[in-house]
Amino acid sequence: MRYYDNDTDKYVLYRQYYPNTNIVKFEDYFALGVKHKTERWEYNLNGKLHKITNYSPNVNKKLAEYFYDLEGTVYCRKFYEDNENNKLKYIYIYKDGVLHNIYKNEKALFKYFFECLFRKGDIVFNDARLLDQPLLDCKVDIKSILVFHNAHKVDGEVKNSYKYALNNSDKVAKYYLLTNSQKRDIQEEFNIEEEKFTIIPHFIEKSHKVAEKKDQFVYLGRFNEQKQVPHIIKSFKKFNEYGFDTKLVLYGGTDAKEKNEIKLLVKEYNLENYVEIHDFTNNPGLAFRESLASLLTSKFEGFALTVMESISENCPTISYDINYGPSEIIVNGENGYLIKANDIDAFAKAMIKIKKHPLYNVENKKELSYESAVNNLDNLLKEVKKLIFKTINTLARREKICK
Repeated sequence: MRYYDNDTDKYVLYRQYYPNTNIVKFEDYFALGVKHKTERWEYNLNGKLHKITNYSPNVNKKLAEYFYDLEGTVYCRKFYEDNENNKLKYIYIYKDGVLHNIYKNEKALFKYFFECLFRKGDIVFNDARLLDQPLLDCKVDIKSILVFHNAHKVDGEVKNSYKYALNNSDKVAKYYLLTNSQKRDIQEEFNIEEEKFTIIPHFIEKSHKVAEKKDQFVYLGRFNEQKQVPHIIKSFKKFNEYGFDTKLVLYGGTDAKEKNEIKLLVKEYNLENYVEIHDFTNNPGLAFRESLASLLTSKFEGFALTVMESISENCPTISYDINYGPSEIIVNGENGYLIKANDIDAFAKAMIKIKKHPLYNVENKKELSYESAVNNLDNLLKEVKKLIFKTINTLARREKICK
């Protein structure tokens, strides 16, 4: 709802409600001479004010945020630079309405939070790289397990978000990785001992649903630079030139720009009668079950979940042999084919091979089963608990020696 001044017709307030309620979600206030909102008041589902944000009159950026508890008392304030960079300057923390501490960034605040939350001997799993530094610098004697669910490198360079975790292995109890190949790559560059790693791949249970196979290949995933969808189109063109009437069905074209570029490439190759482009499907299992094979031409992956999902639906996968995942899921000629990265000709030949000699009753490796995951996690926790007991015993011996 929009509100206007009765005398001047000036737009003064915008109010939005929670769906299907009369409870205000937030209110935006406007000031004379400023085109954008100057203040926002936010409320919880019970109608309680929990946050006020002040905006700069110069640029449409926040200047300060005030957080309130259920009693209406401020417990946190954040202050930002009044410019386009809008960098966070300070975080003020209050206890019982009195200033308790000041932090210059959120990582320092996270560290404080961890030191309040955790107790000695706690085992903490973390898969958010933003939290690695405050977690590893936490003064409480915890055991941190860092979960890597993505590639730690892009174009041969270690991502900045992974550097603290990899350069401070002495503070890490375990690196929980999805693939052995990522472990090898890390050890080649960082001096991290073997016992610091545990490999627990994703798991999946085999689908027992069936569907009649259609004469089609399928791709499910985002349309972006990482996925290299144009490689699929180029490979399919070479495959199509052999006279096959097989279709190519692409799911994931929600990005208008990327979708349009793919359409232009399809048109350039005169493949309009053979290629279908759809938004993401709500039934990926059926899309896999109906297809001769799924296709993956990514530059890199964290694990390539779609490969495992495809095979679980009795749909083999043709994939570039990239970091990370495909080589530890696909068994060549049994549940799919691994192709040298960016080799479009070889990819097209694999499509021909699948067309002429389909792979039936494909399955994932036993290492990717639910039971394997349970056993792996159980063993991981046992190992970390041993580290805790070892630490306790070491401290006890030191104390005895000191006495």
